[in-house]
Amino acid sequence: MVNVAADFYAFNDNLVQLEFLQPGKRTAIIATGSSFADALAVGPVAYDGIPLILTDGTTLSADAKGALTDNDITQVIIIGGTAAVSDAVKTSIEALGIFTGR
Repeated sequence: MVNVAADFYAFNDNLVQLEFLQPGKRTAIIATGSSFADALAVGPVAYDGIPLILTDGTTLSADAKGALTDNDITQVIIIGGTAAVSDAVKTSIEALGIFTGR
């Protein structure tokens, strides 16, 4: 796991520098579907072609898992802290062989 930043201001600065956002990488963004603030915050990144996948904050839904595997995603940026998207979700994603960053 890579911590992108300790706060949203640093997140904005660091997001564009992440190696796994470079062309050719199969990256997706995961956010909770129960609170839309995090998903809205990354909307511009998703608009630029990186899929935004919503899931329950405590478990990786079957639909989200299918979206990750069906699209050959190799790297996931998890948006929000562990209160928004739990470590159990992160572990489930990593069990699929997918690198995660938060």
